[in-house]
Order: sequence, then structure tokens, then C-alpha cells
Amino acid sequence: MWRVYRKIICILICVLVFPFIFQKIYLNLVEKQHNVARSQSTAAMFLAVSGYTKRTNSIQSRASIFHCSPLGWEQWDGFCSGNVSFEKAVLNTPEGLVPIFIHNVWHDRWVSYFIKEKGVWEAELVNLIHHFLSLDEDLNLIDIGSHIGEFSLLAAKLGRQAIAVDPLYENVQRLCKSIEVNNFSHLVKVFYTALSDSRSRVSFIRHSGNVGGTSIKGMDSFGMSLNTTISSEVKVISPPSLTLNDKNTATTVLLDDLLPFVAFKKAFIKMDVEGHENYVLNGGEQFFSAIDVRYVLMEWTAHNKDSRSGRQIVAFLRRHGFSPSKPTILKKTFKENEGNNNIFWIKE
Repeated sequence: MWRVYRKIICILICVLVFPFIFQKIYLNLVEKQHNVARSQSTAAMFLAVSGYTKRTNSIQSRASIFHCSPLGWEQWDGFCSGNVSFEKAVLNTPEGLVPIFIHNVWHDRWVSYFIKEKGVWEAELVNLIHHFLSLDEDLNLIDIGSHIGEFSLLAAKLGRQAIAVDPLYENVQRLCKSIEVNNFSHLVKVFYTALSDSRSRVSFIRHSGNVGGTSIKGMDSFGMSLNTTISSEVKVISPPSLTLNDKNTATTVLLDDLLPFVAFKKAFIKMDVEGHENYVLNGGEQFFSAIDVRYVLMEWTAHNKDSRSGRQIVAFLRRHGFSPSKPTILKKTFKENEGNNNIFWIKE
């Protein structure tokens, strides 16, 4: 009988312990390679961001984190270079494994939990985005409501550029570290801000155990009117010390305000901003005119065709030549008043 128990114990160890050990070994190897690459980077290069140029003596290894203050755009140099450590997991993408920094799963019981336990969150959407990016090498990603960056990291793993936008400090910290450990700094730009149809200051409505469910609520004017043009000149500064209040509020800008930073002409937009999608689109008229947006994947839970927000979204996207589909690789008709979680808009 003891021999049987011993076999069972051995099997349990193999099933439960070995995968964890292999994951740790893989993450450590990737991090060591990243550190070696950073220490050996000595080639000169130029970093250009829409009229602003910064000369550096090494290959770009630090993530580009942008923030908009009342005085204009800032790039926070070394945003995640401190000694703060986060839990690591392995993202299992169609392009291969990608190390990713996650939240404690008790604080983020959906996105971080599924990535830690399953290697992916919303696998069907990961496969959808991967499929359409793979079909067109000129197509790049706009990731609005990027959370910890699953979709942006997927795009970078595919060799595509990604613009990631998120207003939560704790999300941007983790995405920043994920970008650097994967050597994706030349592919992903992160905007620590929220998008809306006005420039203002907002606070957050948080939900215990669900970081990804955070939404925003208005506070006050940001000090810029809609007629004001935010200069594309970027001031490079060290990350300022932020108070708890700073981390619990955010500035909003327009999708149009990101135009100077977009170095590509064709885009796939993924948008998950907890019911604020109509405001994001309302601030993007110039963006949709200047950039050939081919696809818009958005959360539809808070909208339907008969709601005010739903009507605004439908009118905007139909005006720009989009038709709704179910979020699948094979195009399937979608009725805007259906109770689906996600909707996939395709430009005709």
C-alpha cells in the first residue's frame, strides 16, 4: 500500500511542481538575457517623436512612458527602473511565450489570475487580434485600456508597433517592466492617461478584486479647452514623486492628441474602457481621418443600439465606414442591440 501512495505522491509532484520550476527557470533566463543586452548596448541611435529628437549613446532599452500635464507632454525616463518587484507569469501567445508582470491574483481575480493559471486572458480575442495583425504586416495596434498589456505585448512579439493607453499607475508600472524585460521598448509606447472627449481631471471607481473593472468619473477641468492644441514637443524628465491622490486620479486627453506619436498609417484598435468607449470615439474624429483604422474591437457590455452611448458609437463608426460583426475570425452578423460582451467593427 505504501508503494502505491509513493507513486501517487511522485505523480502529484511531477504534475504540480515541475511546471512551476520550469516557468521560473524560463523567466530567470529571459531576465538575464535582458540584463546582458542592456549592459552591452553601446551603439548610438536617434529617438524621434514627432518633431522632438533625443540623442542617446545606447540602444533603446527603457520603456517610453508618456504623460500629459497642463504644460504639455512629458516622457518619464526610467519610470520602472527602481527596486519595486512584481509577480511574474508567462503569457502564452500564438507567437510564443512572453514574460509578463501581473497583479496579485487576489487583487485582480480575472486578468492576472487567468494569465497566471492559464497563460492567457480572453484567448479568443488574443487569437482574433493575432490573426488580423498577421494578415497585414503594415497593421499595428492601438491598445486603449491596456491593463497590464497582454495585447500590446502580443503585438510586439509579432514585431508590430503598439500604442498602449492606461490611466492606472499600477498597470503602467507592470507594463513598463514587461516591455523592458522583453526588449520591446522600440515597439511599444505607453501613455499614462485616460482618453475622453474633453481634457479634464478624473478619479476612479474601483472594484475590489477586479483591477480591470476600474472606471473613471469626472472631477474638474484640466485647464485646456478643446480648441487648444497640445504641442507635440516632449519634455524628457525623471518620473516625479506621486502622492496617493496623484495615483488615484488621471488626466484625460483626446484620441486626436495621440496623432503626433503614431508612426504608422494602418491600425487595429482594441478598446476596453468600462463604458467610456463613446467618449473616446467622440474625441477621435481627426484620428480616424488621418489613420486608416481597419478594425475596432471593443467591449459592448455597457452599450446597446438603443442606449445613448450605443447610438453614439454606432453613428460614429458607421459614418467612418464600419460594419459590426461578432468577434470571430469568420465574419458573423452582429445586431447592435444584442447582449454580447464584445463587438468587432470592420471597415468595409
